[in-house]
Amino acid sequence: MKRFVSRILRPFVLLLAAGTPTCRRVVQQASQRFDSVTGTSIPLRTRAHLLICSACARYLRQLELIHEASGKLAQKDTSLSKLPDASRTRIKARLRCEKS
Repeated sequence: MKRFVSRILRPFVLLLAAGTPTCRRVVQQASQRFDSVTGTSIPLRTRAHLLICSACARYLRQLELIHEASGKLAQKDTSLSKLPDASRTRIKARLRCEKS
């Protein structure tokens, strides 16, 4: 049964793949989407590509996770992570000693 369904669906998948952008183009569009401030939507042809290409869909999910995590990190209060001046001076001195 699985083979029968696969044989029937194959022409549709091939037809759909022929009308979609390449993986390279999908990756470029995904990167541009996250680089832009407006957060552009995903074109329909690219969405069709994501339906049939698990690698590109996984890549897009990874970009979304990274984007979400970096946004949370930017919102976090950074005042707690600042080193005291004495510690910075000590670290700089140690690094200078290691360079020479």
